Amino acid sequence: MFEQYTFSLSLGDRDINRLKITKIGLTTGDVDAYEFVVSIEDHDGYASDLSWVTGAEISFLKSDGSAWPAQPMDISLKANGIVSYQLGEEEIQVPGNVISSIKLSGGTTIITTERFLFTVSEDIFNVAPVVSTGISIPKIYKVSTEPTTQVVGDFWYNTTTNIMTYWNGTAWV
Repeated sequence: MFEQYTFSLSLGDRDINRLKITKIGLTTGDVDAYEFVVSIEDHDGYASDLSWVTGAEISFLKSDGSAWPAQPMDISLKANGIVSYQLGEEEIQVPGNVISSIKLSGGTTIITTERFLFTVSEDIFNVAPVVSTGISIPKIYKVSTEPTTQVVGDFWYNTTTNIMTYWNGTAWV
């Protein structure tokens, strides 16, 4: 099961300073959970005729400056000017803002959509404890088996029983 995010992008926007800010917020560590369903519009905002399109690709610029994938990834063409892409782990591996665009091709024609931005947040269940001037922020483990590297103050959310417990230094309580 995954969540669909539906939005539209314009074709051929050559303003390099333009960036469509979406309200999409995703979380690191989620696996095969999200799908982008994008309607492609012309520069006037009308549905674009994509009958000429034989291929579509998507690429991502992550907040750490790395691009994914090294070569653009093929995406699905649907009817009526719509493309879709199911995100994996790599696209949302780094917390922060991610910039993406879609490239359409057919015959000798290649055209790129406007760029769009979405946000990736750190999964608090997978963050290592942070230590700063002697103060430790507890880690929250989200696993089905009892953690073995816990320190006093850590939490364990058992994904089998759906129960949150606390490590007191001796036992999970």
